[in-house]
Amino acid sequence: MTPLVLAVLVFIAAHSLPASPPVRAALIRRIGKPAYMLAYSALSLLLIVWIGVAYRQAPYIGLWGPDPRLHWVPLLGMPVVCLLVSAGLATPNPLSLTLRRSASGQTGQTGLTTQVPPLLRLSRHPVLLGLALWAGLHGVANGDVASLILFGLMGGLALGGMAMMDLRRRRRLGDAVWLPLAAAAPRLNLLALPSALRPRRPLLLALLAAALLYGLLLHAHQPVIGVSPLPW
Repeated sequence: MTPLVLAVLVFIAAHSLPASPPVRAALIRRIGKPAYMLAYSALSLLLIVWIGVAYRQAPYIGLWGPDPRLHWVPLLGMPVVCLLVSAGLATPNPLSLTLRRSASGQTGQTGLTTQVPPLLRLSRHPVLLGLALWAGLHGVANGDVASLILFGLMGGLALGGMAMMDLRRRRRLGDAVWLPLAAAAPRLNLLALPSALRPRRPLLLALLAAALLYGLLLHAHQPVIGVSPLPW
């Protein structure tokens, strides 16, 4: 079990230390941003492979598993994860992870709260929320010590990432911009779920992307992970 714990801790350290503003800035000054991004991506990939190998080699010590009925938990919950990740990456978000730039913070403080997309009124960290949910679903479904270590630490990394992201974005945007945005976009507000699910073009596109991602994960799970995700 020690190699798995070590691999996960190194993964967490590798995604915490180099991403801190002083360390990141120093590395970019020394090797340049393209080389930094390439090295960071390569390191992340190698660490993921290490974690996978260590997890598969860890002895099985059951807690509440194995129970085939629990396989339904991720099967039914992963569409929500895929939707949070897909919609989160496609939504302009000055407060968290996204693939789209946002103009927020460039138009002054007035009216910023009216620019917050419905998804961010549900959570300002939809991608990290999806990753935390992914970890929780798989920890419950497996029900063994190795899975509890792996998915517990990964879920903790996602939840801790929300706090770290808030600190970085607040420092970057300044209180005059960050505070009204954060007030309109809490970490989690389930009361905003009906508004976030109201039919509109961005949601329909996110649903399509989520369906494709879910299908890909189902198809690749057994060849890549070595275990079928299906409960039958």
